[in-house]
Amino acid sequence: MAAAMVSAGFGIMSCTSHFWEGFRNVSRESVPKMVAALQQQLMDAGLQLQIVGGAEIGLREDLVRLALREIPSYNMAGRWYLVDTWQQTLPDWLFDNLKHLQSEGGGVIFAHPERCEALIDDPPVIDRLAEAGCLFQLNYYTLVGPITPRQALAERYLNEGRYSVAASDLHQPSGLTVRADGRARLKELLALSGQAALYDQYMSLMPRRVLEESGVSMDSAATA
Repeated sequence: MAAAMVSAGFGIMSCTSHFWEGFRNVSRESVPKMVAALQQQLMDAGLQLQIVGGAEIGLREDLVRLALREIPSYNMAGRWYLVDTWQQTLPDWLFDNLKHLQSEGGGVIFAHPERCEALIDDPPVIDRLAEAGCLFQLNYYTLVGPITPRQALAERYLNEGRYSVAASDLHQPSGLTVRADGRARLKELLALSGQAALYDQYMSLMPRRVLEESGVSMDSAATA
């Protein structure tokens, strides 16, 4: 999988393990150790792919009870947090979570809003998240295949300029082809809408900003 990403032109990937309730092996302490072990394996294999640790934080009611130093962020720097939710509505405690993550100057990136049930059912509710300071990350593979509510919402949000960044959300080798198709489709849709320049913003410039602000030495510009 790593070799395929290198062949596709990527030089750096963020590994955002699920920091969800019940995932006891994912913590602020364990993620850097796992990333270091993976990086060593890639070096031993001769693959020029830089790995950055992070987490996809499942928003939950008791998250505010955790000190920020206990919550994984990109490069464990406390500057940028990646979050998600599978709630069918957006409860008040979810916004308390966002305030907590931002309380010491951190930024929040809301992962794959096009896959969030609360937004599929009520697309304009994304305004509440934007007003709460969230930026939004597209999973570009949702742009391919038969038309689904997720794909329709992704295209809607893309046309509305909702996204700040795009990502692969790659979990296993079987997902490589659809991700490649997704990147091509993203580029095509942006070109058709006269927004071709946003492709670099989503795929390179904003990821670079997030990682550099998180203290990552950028050896390569291509990110996933």
